[in-house]
Amino acid sequence: MSPRTLVGYEHDLKLWVKYEGDVDVSAVTTPEIRAYLAWLRAEYKPRRFSGGEQPLSPKTVRNSWVTLSAFFAWAAIEFNVPDPMQGVPPPQYKEQPVEPFTKEQVEALLKVAEYCREANTTDRRRFTMRRATGRRDRAIILTLLDTGLRASELCALKISDVDQKTGKVEVKHGVRGGAKRGKGRTVYLGQGTRRALWRYLAEREDGEDPNAPLFVGKFNRPLNSNSLRHVIVELGKKAQIGKCHPHKFRHTFAITYLRSGGDVFTLQALLGHGSLDMVQHYARIAEMDIQPGETLIGRPLGMSCGCPITHCGVAMQVDHRTGVIVWCVTGPLRPRQQGFKDLGYYIAEGYEGLIQKTRCDIKIGMRYFFQPHMCMLQWRHSGLVNYLNRTPNGLQVRVEGLWIG
Repeated sequence: MSPRTLVGYEHDLKLWVKYEGDVDVSAVTTPEIRAYLAWLRAEYKPRRFSGGEQPLSPKTVRNSWVTLSAFFAWAAIEFNVPDPMQGVPPPQYKEQPVEPFTKEQVEALLKVAEYCREANTTDRRRFTMRRATGRRDRAIILTLLDTGLRASELCALKISDVDQKTGKVEVKHGVRGGAKRGKGRTVYLGQGTRRALWRYLAEREDGEDPNAPLFVGKFNRPLNSNSLRHVIVELGKKAQIGKCHPHKFRHTFAITYLRSGGDVFTLQALLGHGSLDMVQHYARIAEMDIQPGETLIGRPLGMSCGCPITHCGVAMQVDHRTGVIVWCVTGPLRPRQQGFKDLGYYIAEGYEGLIQKTRCDIKIGMRYFFQPHMCMLQWRHSGLVNYLNRTPNGLQVRVEGLWIG
C-alpha cells in the first residue's frame, strides 16, 4: 500500500471520527453510515488548498466509502463484530471524460508561466516582466508534456535522476520514486525541455548538487503534489483554461504519443501502467480526433445490406469517453467546399428528424417504413420509434434498429 493511500485512509477515518465521535466500533449501524455519506455529499465543506468552497465530488465520496468498507471489514475479522457496510451500496459516480490540452492552451500556459501581465503606466511605455518562478514553471510544464509523469513522480525527482545530455529520466522504484505501486521506469526529455531545465538549474545555487530536488518551491523546499497542483491551477486561471491540473498533462502526453504513431505497449511502459485498460482508453480517444462543428463523411455499417452512399454531415456533439457522435446530415457540397474528416465505416445507432406528413399514427415501440429527405438513392428505410415530440414544425421522431430496403 502506497504512502499516499495511507494518508488518504487516515484523512477519511479522522473525518469519520470527527462526525461520529468516539464510539465503540461494534455500536456503529448501517443507517449511521448512510447518514454520514449523505452529510459528505450535501453539507460537508472541505478545506481546499485553492480556497474554494465547492462540495466534494461524487468520486471523493466513493473513496470515503472504500475507506470505511476496508476499515469495518478489518474490524469484523479482528474483533468479530458486525460489519455495518454490508447494507451500504457504493455511491455511484460518472467517469469524467479524458480531455487533453490543445496546442493553443499549451502555448498560453507557457506564456503566462514566464511573464507577468503587461503593465500599463502613465509615465512610461507598457512593459512586461519575467516572473520570478518563470523558468521553473516552464521547465515543469515541458517536463510533464514530454514524460507523462504523475505529480508524485515529478516531485520525487532529484537532479541526479536526470541525464541532461541524453534526456534520460529515471523514475526510481519504491517509495523513493513516488511511482504508483512502486513501479519505476525510464522516460525521456526532448531537446527543448532539456534546454529549459538547464536554464532553470543554472540559476539555482544547488543546481549541481546531485541529491538536491529537481524542482523546489519557497525556501528551496521540494515541491509536493499539493503545491505542484496549486502552481498548475494558478497558471490555468491566468491563461483562462478550465480544468487545469497536473494529471491533464499526462493525458495530453498519452494521446499525443498515439496520434504521432506510437504503439500502446510502449506507451504502457512509459506511463507505468500495470495493464492495458487505461492505455486502450487513450487509444480510442486518439483515434477519434473529432470536434463539434467539423464536417464528416462516412458510410453506415450493419444496416441490412449496408448503404452504398457516403453520408456527409456536421458534428454536433462528441463524447470522447464513449465514442458516440451526434451529427446532422447535410448534402455533399459542404465537404467539397470546406474539407472533411473521413469516419470510414460507422455504426448508426439511430436517426432523428421531423415528420411533416404521415400515412398513419406514429406510436413509440412500433417499427415503421420511412423515406429520408436527404437520401440520394430515395431508398425506403425502416426503424423502431423510441422517442416522439410534437413541435410546431412537425413530429420530432427518433428511430433505432435501422434497416434499408
